[in-house]
Amino acid sequence: MKLDTLPSLYAAEIHELLGAERLLATAFEKLAVAASHVELCQALVSHAAESTRHAERLASILDESENPPRRRPTSPGAAGLLAEADARIHAAGDAHVRDLAIVGVARRAMHYEIVSYLTVIAWARALGRNEDILLLEATLDEERQSDDWLSRIALAALHAEARVT
Repeated sequence: MKLDTLPSLYAAEIHELLGAERLLATAFEKLAVAASHVELCQALVSHAAESTRHAERLASILDESENPPRRRPTSPGAAGLLAEADARIHAAGDAHVRDLAIVGVARRAMHYEIVSYLTVIAWARALGRNEDILLLEATLDEERQSDDWLSRIALAALHAEARVT
């Protein structure tokens, strides 16, 4: 697909973001299994379900697109983050350290999503795609809330670690 117009670039970015959400939904489920902190597990399972809903929203946006990409949605950026997550988690021997590593990679993935949503929202505004903007902004708000939740978990875990060491 040639990206020579804003609409084609927009559709391609939505398509890649769809791939990222699908990939991250599965990844957050795996991270939840690897986590030992109860609230962290809950946050990851919750975000996995949320990512599935985000993917459904993105698919609906693509369905309304003038020229949606035909290939299977992929996201090399998200795949790279997940490879890093896998390596980091397997390198952490201590459960507490592994939980902190999980929070770090999960937050990096969320920030990747947040920046991607900010970008497509700006493009949707330029294209006058008001219905898309509502869906994308709702998703962006949910991503930010999940990031805040993980940040609070990480701070509590760091304080607990400071008391132990």
